[in-house]
Amino acid sequence: MPYGRRGSEGRTGPLEYGGRPIREEGCLGQSILGFRKDYEHPQAVETARHISSQSYQDSMARPEIKAAFQKWSGCVKEKGFTYASPMDPPSVGKFQEGPVTAEEKATAHADVAASRVPTC
Repeated sequence: MPYGRRGSEGRTGPLEYGGRPIREEGCLGQSILGFRKDYEHPQAVETARHISSQSYQDSMARPEIKAAFQKWSGCVKEKGFTYASPMDPPSVGKFQEGPVTAEEKATAHADVAASRVPTC
């Protein structure tokens, strides 16, 4: 019963496997909680956030990334959209609220087509 109560299929009473008690979250849940425990400290969260942010900034300076974004930008331009990078469309305010529009769908289609390798 590696999934604990989730895998007990509605059974009640103590969880056990092979005559041994199992924690409520099960073996899988216990291992996830154990793994996550070291990362619950505010300093660790801030360090991880910094590493993520810095690695993203570093990647944006790499020539291969710049070239890939230029290629992507050219591909979406062929579909009538002007964006410098794949991160631009989601940051556009009109795409963050309300129902999905025809323009948003067309932008998504152009994005997917531009992301195909080797050509758009």
